[in-house]
Amino acid sequence: MTILIGCVFAAGVALTTQSILQRRRPSLVQQVLAYVHPSVNRTRSLVSPHSQSRRVQEWAADVLAVLLGDPHGLEERLRRAGSSESSAQFRLQQVVWGLSGLLAGAACAVVLGTVKDAVRPSTVLVLAAVGLVVGVLARERDLDQAVRRREALMVAEFPAIAEMLALSVAAGEGVAGALSRVVGCSSGPLAGELNEVLVKSTLGDGLVHALRDFGSTTKVRPVARFIDAMVIAMERGTPMAEVMRAQASDVRDLGRRELMESAGRKEIAMMVPVVFLVLPITVVFALFPGFFGLSING
Repeated sequence: MTILIGCVFAAGVALTTQSILQRRRPSLVQQVLAYVHPSVNRTRSLVSPHSQSRRVQEWAADVLAVLLGDPHGLEERLRRAGSSESSAQFRLQQVVWGLSGLLAGAACAVVLGTVKDAVRPSTVLVLAAVGLVVGVLARERDLDQAVRRREALMVAEFPAIAEMLALSVAAGEGVAGALSRVVGCSSGPLAGELNEVLVKSTLGDGLVHALRDFGSTTKVRPVARFIDAMVIAMERGTPMAEVMRAQASDVRDLGRRELMESAGRKEIAMMVPVVFLVLPITVVFALFPGFFGLSING
């Protein structure tokens, strides 16, 4: 049993070390082949294509994809997070994170066994399995946090971009020219999404069609409502500047309401240390001299 645990531990160390040392960006040939032959990018390894651990990593990534499932949902989350990785590349990263967690769990078990002068194989296996699961789930949580951070930045950036678009349109510029001007002087995630809309419109999709696709795919509701209002205004010929200003004002009001709600929740949370820490200590300090005097007199 000890020999089996040692072999598994050594294999995990070798795979993790090799993936870290040999990690590099794909060559120009691989990048071109990914567009010429899409099947080449099915499960691209994080390490060199000539690495001996490539097949092991790809097999582990495929097994992980079968266990977790939902590749379309993963692709959507990666897109919302602004990542250029594919679902296969993300699964490979989860494999690396899982191996790192496995090694960390096994190391903790060995350290605990060394302290207690008894290294139990069952403890090593349990902690290694826990570390593996924690590593895989930690990468999922990291992706979810990246999605939330990016969408929060889009909401924070939206009022300023809407105001700039309204000013540009009111000055006489067209919608495409206003979008190009705003994208050129902005650098946030929302500006990047609008830049992709402009690129799609210049490739033949048309500005209205590109805006409608962006509005249907984004999960940020204020931005989706703004894009829908823009499309309706462009199709019906209604004043565009007033629509943009109204949308920006609505988002600012929404931000104020969310800030007030967050302040209310924080106010309740601030009462916890007051009730359970400050108040008991105050009572103890108030009553201790009396009890101390009674004990001396008694």
